[in-house]
Amino acid sequence: LGFYKNRVLLNVNWFNSKSDNQIINYNLPSQTGFDQILRNFPGVVQNKGVEIQVDGSIIKRKHFEWSAGFNITVAKNKLVEFPGLEFSTYSSRYMIGRSLNSYIGYRSLGVDPQTGLYRFEDINKNGIIDYDGSDNQYLGTNDPVFYGGFQNTIRFKGIELDFLFEFKKQRGIDNIKNSGRLIGGIGNIPVQVLNRWTKPGEVAEYQRFSQDFTSPAYETAYQYSMSDAILTGASYIRLKNLSLSYDLDQQLIQRAGLSKCRLFVEAQNLFTMTNYPGADPENQSLVALSPLRTIAVGLKLTIK
Repeated sequence: LGFYKNRVLLNVNWFNSKSDNQIINYNLPSQTGFDQILRNFPGVVQNKGVEIQVDGSIIKRKHFEWSAGFNITVAKNKLVEFPGLEFSTYSSRYMIGRSLNSYIGYRSLGVDPQTGLYRFEDINKNGIIDYDGSDNQYLGTNDPVFYGGFQNTIRFKGIELDFLFEFKKQRGIDNIKNSGRLIGGIGNIPVQVLNRWTKPGEVAEYQRFSQDFTSPAYETAYQYSMSDAILTGASYIRLKNLSLSYDLDQQLIQRAGLSKCRLFVEAQNLFTMTNYPGADPENQSLVALSPLRTIAVGLKLTIK
């Protein structure tokens, strides 16, 4: 759709697709020499969503122009069918009607103020947290709620400024809590765990320290890494690209035998606004390199 003599353009796309005969990893006994192989499964996955793009020429004068663009995408996927899922090794990974990127695990109840150990919801009420899936439940997904970008181009005589912001609303993994490492065991640990339980009645974020790998603390630390406690906000807004250029006056450069002379500064990943506790909300990793901040300065000459 075009408005105001096409100075504002609106583009809306809606999609809804289903795909079957899915290819996923099939677990094998280690005696075969391979942990898993790719195999076709009779699963049906649905992907649907909407994409909106708005572009506008806000100001258009002889020596000044300003144009902007905004896009946003809301997309969802879910497993529609998977015959025999409840009897397969994938019953703890996938759920009918849920996203393929679902978290299925324990519901964390925090640290017990009396024992100093992590607690979890006992669904089957048998007094223990089972590993057979009977205490597992749907915890959410790390699929983005929405994502998109906002771009601007401003021109004034020979000066041009371009910048692009990207944004994403999502949940992610807190890799500090996801390690499953026993607090107090051998290895480096982050300073966050200093907020630990030390005495009865104390309310703390992390359980008590222990170096005993046969203690209850070791088991609860492992269960903690499979609970919703590792989920955290990972939304962000990032200045992805920034470019500033200046075209020298035509009369000046023609005397030097040039048709165009441009000075420019270009930058990527200048800053990111986020509450994510890790290094980067995009890759959510303790070992992967975050997007690099790069700045380039240059001169572009075009000869007649």
